Amino acid sequence: EMLDSLVQKQDILPGCSLWLLDIRKLPVLMPEDIVGILHESAVIRYSELSRKQRRIQFVVGRLLAKYAFSRLLNRPIHEFALIERRSNAPQLRAMPFTPDRVGC
Repeated sequence: EMLDSLVQKQDILPGCSLWLLDIRKLPVLMPEDIVGILHESAVIRYSELSRKQRRIQFVVGRLLAKYAFSRLLNRPIHEFALIERRSNAPQLRAMPFTPDRVGC
């Protein structure tokens, strides 16, 4: 439903963004560090990754996706989550409002 309303808007112009990031300069994150950043399903997926580089790519990719959706939907980043699904792409889902929720 969130994406449907986006598609119906007529004022969105086609465009492209290119983001570059040197992941070698990022710290290693532990599952307990990302609990407040990612949805619990993403924390589980993160824990299953064995390579340091892949873990960093995973977290950065999810955060960039959430930032992009936040900009496109003109909604705060805490109002939706990327839910991990086995053998499938993550699902974008609206999150119920709770004052203490700061995770993505």
